[in-house]
Amino acid sequence: MKVRNLMEKDETALKEIIHLANPHSLNHPQPDLIYKRWGEYYFQNCRDHCFVVAEETRDRAVGVILCAPDTRSYQKDFNQNYYPSLQRDLDELDRRIPGILKEFELEYYRKKEAQVQDWLHPVLVRKIYREYPAHLHINIHPEYQRQGLGHLLVDQLLTHLKEQGISGLHLIVSSDNQKGISFYKKYGFRSLFEIRPRGKTGIIYGLKTTH
Repeated sequence: MKVRNLMEKDETALKEIIHLANPHSLNHPQPDLIYKRWGEYYFQNCRDHCFVVAEETRDRAVGVILCAPDTRSYQKDFNQNYYPSLQRDLDELDRRIPGILKEFELEYYRKKEAQVQDWLHPVLVRKIYREYPAHLHINIHPEYQRQGLGHLLVDQLLTHLKEQGISGLHLIVSSDNQKGISFYKKYGFRSLFEIRPRGKTGIIYGLKTTH
């Protein structure tokens, strides 16, 4: 396995990884919506800050770490340029299959980026984004999980952020994802704040990347 930057040729593999890596989305009626919400922005705007782990022989991506170096800029751009198109797709899907948004928890996609956090805790959220400006999402193809690929990707991203002089990194982990929490704690991520999207508890973890 090798780690390299996300490239234009990886889009098909990226869509597949994001779809299959989430067990709740395997039977999803519109996997393209998952990509549109969680992958498209990074692929189009942040490839210099995103990495894949790929097979040596075929160079096929089987895992990905997506990163936006400035979360506030990402949120503004996403809400202005990506959110409206996503809402049109959701409206069309809801017209064709009434009730499907609730069935597959797609009503959450109605919320703009950081809408809940900014409404409830604007001062604290601004402080987090100032001190830990970058954020990440990581996905590994199910056939390649539990092989240490996540460590390869996080190691590469942390090295990259340090080289770029980006001061900190954060992510949100579900409170019931104990394996994920343990994984990030080994890197020194610390709990910063709890949020409750979709009635569930998520924890914002942060890590300083420069000293």
